Amino acid sequence: MAQHDYVISNSDGLTVRNDINDALAAIQSNNDGTTAPTATTANMFWADTTANQLKIRNLADSAWNNLHALT
Repeated sequence: MAQHDYVISNSDGLTVRNDINDALAAIQSNNDGTTAPTATTANMFWADTTANQLKIRNLADSAWNNLHALT
C-alpha cells in the first residue's frame, strides 16, 4: 500500500529524499490501499483494494467514480 499527502516538508536531505520517494511510490501504485487517500484532488486515481476497483476523483473533488475492476 502506498499513499502520500503529496506535501514535501522542509527537512534535512535524507528525510526530504525519503519523503519524495514515498510520494513517487504512491503515484506509481495509483494510491493503492484499503481506504481512500486522506488528501485528494480532482482527477486523482485510487486503486481501491477493498472493492477491487480503480477509481478516479470527480472534477469537483467531492466523490470517487469507478473506472475499472481490478483483477
